[in-house]
Amino acid sequence: MFHRSFLYQYGIDEPQRSSRGGAYTIAPSCDGGKWKLPLLWHIAEHTEAACGVRYNALKRAVHGITNTMLNKCLAECERDGLITREERGKRPPHVEYRLTERGRALLPALRELYIWGQGLLEKTPKE
Repeated sequence: MFHRSFLYQYGIDEPQRSSRGGAYTIAPSCDGGKWKLPLLWHIAEHTEAACGVRYNALKRAVHGITNTMLNKCLAECERDGLITREERGKRPPHVEYRLTERGRALLPALRELYIWGQGLLEKTPKE
């Protein structure tokens, strides 16, 4: 269970006791689950380098994502407070995405998922 100060620090309401998810309900929604984690990972790489990442760079980095799904996932991550969208300049339009503190708090979990996935790949027999 998370300590109240941790939840407050990241702007998360204390989880309610219920039969539908319990503490797991505080995690960001993963409706675009296939795409959100890779997007957050690529945004994190640029955030750690003290620069934002642009839309087309994300599109190139996440192979197979459509414009519709990219827009949807970015909007949901921004709504969930995981990323910020910064507009710079009017002509031509220039938008950069960065992780927020709340998004950075998710990085240790992302790293563990990556390590877990790598372990599964190594154990899977090659076809």
